[in-house]
Amino acid sequence: MSANNKLDVLRRGRVLQRLSLEDPYSVNDAALLTALKVYDSELKIVSLKELRQILKYLHGHGLCVLIANNYMDSNTPWVALITSQGIDYLSGIGETLEGVERGC
Repeated sequence: MSANNKLDVLRRGRVLQRLSLEDPYSVNDAALLTALKVYDSELKIVSLKELRQILKYLHGHGLCVLIANNYMDSNTPWVALITSQGIDYLSGIGETLEGVERGC
């Protein structure tokens, strides 16, 4: 696995962890990005576009739910909420996904 892929895997795991800290509440993408910049600055997630790609990946694997009025409009805020599968994943329950770090 290349260094870029390893960083992507770590980023996805950290985003999922951040979502778990907000549970049972949802969080909008701008607030999530701010928290990641403050607490996980070494991950260098610098744009909403990068964060949204990660959220779409997690959503595709059932680890979070995404809510947006218009996914095509980059000015529309996205809201994310960790799912029970996401919580289980972080707890070590279920199969390991190669694309998401479990024990960040």
